[in-house]
Amino acid sequence: MAIWHRCLVWVLGWATLAAAACGETIEVASATMGVTGYNAGQAIGTDQFLGWRFELTTGLLVSEVGGHMVAAPDGGVFAAIVRLDALDALPPGFPFADSEVLATAAMTPPVPSDEVFVDLQALLVPGSYALVFGSGLYEGGMTKTGTNAAMVQAGSQDLLEGVSTDSFIAWIGAEQRWRSGIASPTHGMRFVVRGAEVASLADFELDGDVDGGDLSVWGAGFGKTPDAVLTDGDADSDGSVTGSDFLEWQRAFAEAAAPTGAAVPEPVAWVLAAVAALLVASMHALRSSQTAE
Repeated sequence: MAIWHRCLVWVLGWATLAAAACGETIEVASATMGVTGYNAGQAIGTDQFLGWRFELTTGLLVSEVGGHMVAAPDGGVFAAIVRLDALDALPPGFPFADSEVLATAAMTPPVPSDEVFVDLQALLVPGSYALVFGSGLYEGGMTKTGTNAAMVQAGSQDLLEGVSTDSFIAWIGAEQRWRSGIASPTHGMRFVVRGAEVASLADFELDGDVDGGDLSVWGAGFGKTPDAVLTDGDADSDGSVTGSDFLEWQRAFAEAAAPTGAAVPEPVAWVLAAVAALLVASMHALRSSQTAE
């Protein structure tokens, strides 16, 4: 039974949902898109990274990130999604703790300014994050010293509901620290994250419901570590497919199968556990026979 009971991803605090519909791309953004054609803005380079903090209350399968920016001559930047401890927290590390950097990509902004995007794949579970642009790290060899691009700040770009100057952060290389409150309250910077809602982290098939097919995915992926992802059966995003991921599937399956507000009968849990045990045993037996051959 389908559990896509919501068509919108509700974003709290210093972020807002610009547009969303079931089956369509969801856009989480900091500001409206303004007039293009600028040649300057807040500097992005090896000495200064710029970021925007946002929070999600449901899963998001990210497909691309971007914003309104302009490149310096021969300039390029990296984009990174970083996990935060809380919405008002700063990225850990100097400048990052590798374990908290979930995905990166290299991109080359246009000249003059325009909205630009780069493909970036990441599964974000409910929580707090920062989208950061900078230079000198990660893919693409974007290491030209100094300023490589800029985020456009324009009066035509209105901060969206819940977004404030404290939503934006900067890594200041000369000070070796992160700072917040670096944006103008009247001239917004547009950061954008796009992707598809994952209504349940037990939907391993990403087909919009939680059913036996998702249990089969979990069984096939059981034991995979340390690089497991949602489509392997990793519901809690810890990089491994374990019994805790089965429990998440069991909970979501029971919620979908039971009438609203009704308690799930205890025998259901026993049946699900038995099915899971048989599935894992059969998978292990199949792998053993293949190894023997």
